[in-house]
Amino acid sequence: MLISGPLAPLRCDELSERLSALLDGERDAAALVRVRLHVSGCPACARLALELLATVEAMHGLSRRGYPRSAGLH
Repeated sequence: MLISGPLAPLRCDELSERLSALLDGERDAAALVRVRLHVSGCPACARLALELLATVEAMHGLSRRGYPRSAGLH
């Protein structure tokens, strides 16, 4: 039996888009559940999720430090 709709299993090719939306502040509980379920069973996507999260956190750290626009980091 295939599940369809908002709680359908997430495919690897869908993960990046869903992760980006969640990290951008989208508040979609179903998407969060799908991402968590997928990365719990897919080592490659779990690595991608960790890398993306680390990148976002690093960029937030740069913006908090107040680097000047001339540094090309904004």
